[in-house]
Amino acid sequence: MASVVESINAQARSEEAPVAEILSRTIFLSSVLGQKAVSHWFKCERDGYGADAGVPRFRCVTSATLLASRPGVGWVQAPITDKARDAIPYFELRQGIETLIKRYPGGRKTDSAVLELPAALQAPLRAQINLDAPLALAVPRQACDLILDTVRLTVFHFTQALIAAEVLGQGSSFRKEEREAAQAVGARLNELIAAAEADARQVQVPEARGGLFARLFGAS
Repeated sequence: MASVVESINAQARSEEAPVAEILSRTIFLSSVLGQKAVSHWFKCERDGYGADAGVPRFRCVTSATLLASRPGVGWVQAPITDKARDAIPYFELRQGIETLIKRYPGGRKTDSAVLELPAALQAPLRAQINLDAPLALAVPRQACDLILDTVRLTVFHFTQALIAAEVLGQGSSFRKEEREAAQAVGARLNELIAAAEADARQVQVPEARGGLFARLFGAS
């Protein structure tokens, strides 16, 4: 019978397993292993980042379009000057995984979605572009895909590293030696995230075909 670490690893490799479910199991696993930093990072990805929290690079989007709400019309492209646009090199997507999935109901078949900006970020942005209106972003599907794929692949790399370190456990119980080995894996979190992002960007090239892991490793 597969251990919980092996089970989560298998889920991460399965296109059928929902990312939100995988995240919840990984958060529980990292908590049991005493990996507070790992657990906190995965919780931020699942639930979203606060207005003052830093976001990882893969959540900084250059391809989003700033929208403004016009009464009686709805969302339209925000009328801002080239100077104001150039002053904003990218937009940060702070929404949690579950929110992103809901905003893209067609999954990879949805071309783009409108994501409203958090209230705490609207006022400074309005002042920056000199526009008094509710603001949102039109975010292309590829930007959401990059986030979902990077998070899934981070789970894969994290659990793969645990397996390599022989951190398997019995159910949700782990020996002292396994917990100590897990500390070394958790210390590599930034490295694992970077590897996951690089893999996720690799599969976004136009000629890539098939599922996420098929595109990466040539196997489903």
